[in-house]
Amino acid sequence: NIWEVTSDEINNYDAGHYYSSSFTGTPIPTLEEMIQTADHRIKLMIELKKNGHEDQLEEKTVALIQKYQFEDQCTIASMDLDILIKVKELNVQLKTVYITPVVYGDYYDLDFIDIFSVESTFVNRTMIERLHLEEKSIFVWTVNKESEMKRLFSMNIDGIVTDRPELASYYKTLGKQDEFI
Repeated sequence: NIWEVTSDEINNYDAGHYYSSSFTGTPIPTLEEMIQTADHRIKLMIELKKNGHEDQLEEKTVALIQKYQFEDQCTIASMDLDILIKVKELNVQLKTVYITPVVYGDYYDLDFIDIFSVESTFVNRTMIERLHLEEKSIFVWTVNKESEMKRLFSMNIDGIVTDRPELASYYKTLGKQDEFI
């Protein structure tokens, strides 16, 4: 568990060897290091999760984003609506993403949610149209199969979470999508 180790211990972990021996020795970056590296190169979706051991999670995250003027280059995502409410209270400019398996019920018009990130098998045209009517975006996760990408791109999704960015990029050129994760 992250709360059982020090930052010095984490700095000694090898985050790269799992992927390839050529990445052996790659350390786990801090959020601050990720923001510095990503600046004007890529956008980040920063997912916040509470485990009962954090201290001012939302405040510290928002302060770090503001320190680097990174508001336009990231979104704050969570499965916890209270986290998204707090983030919007701290900085209304930040885009928030509600991660949920399915959008069902009275969630479509919540003003503290900008983007819904929905599990791909539950996405349908009606859901997408309803979210778009509320001026909300919809991202789908985790899409790695070619047939599923084709299906979703044909439905006017706004973004995709994938482990296969090269395939998503290919389908992006075939469709009208402009935001991919």
